[in-house]
Amino acid sequence: MRKACENLPLPEVVDHVVATSGLVAHYQTEKEGADRIENLNELTNAAAAFVGQDGPITLISAEGEIRSKVWTR
Repeated sequence: MRKACENLPLPEVVDHVVATSGLVAHYQTEKEGADRIENLNELTNAAAAFVGQDGPITLISAEGEIRSKVWTR
């Protein structure tokens, strides 16, 4: 997971984790799963808003090296 997300901005990391975790498939089978799936979507939106408010985000590799800076606006 760390390698797959290494150079992704925060909202894309959240999307990747949600997609690969199987949470959406799990919640699709539950009674109140639609609400849970909406919460996961809101988590991605919150990550995008956080990045958007914070200006440039530095991407750091698993080894702790600065890879690049991403401008969000």
